Amino acid sequence: KSDAQNTNSELKSNLVNVLPKLDLVFPGSTLDADNSSVYTRLLDFSEALYTEYDKIILDLPAGSLEEENLIFLKFTKQVIIVTNDEPTSHTASGHYIKLASESADELEFLIWHNKYAGITMGGFDFLDRTAVRFG
Repeated sequence: KSDAQNTNSELKSNLVNVLPKLDLVFPGSTLDADNSSVYTRLLDFSEALYTEYDKIILDLPAGSLEEENLIFLKFTKQVIIVTNDEPTSHTASGHYIKLASESADELEFLIWHNKYAGITMGGFDFLDRTAVRFG
């Protein structure tokens, strides 16, 4: 097999099909001591991913540590930041945008302000959201 065929086979073995046009990719379980496991697997799969899929969503942990989050920004051009109405959330979001802007080129930032407060009168309205574009 060629390297491309091997990579496609490895990618398929790391996929879980959820819906007809939605797959989840699990390139690894955790980052290893040198922070390369998941990152290296994404590098290996990147050509196959971008060939096979129109959209790729990376669900990254909160925070701004290089090895847990910022290192993965090279795989994207758009970042969606979810905040809530607490001042610390806004401060953390601003800090993250600053660090992300310094670590990756040409990122577009979208902010989703989650208005869900846990207790609602009349139910949760999933359409009640705000998006702000930066970049």
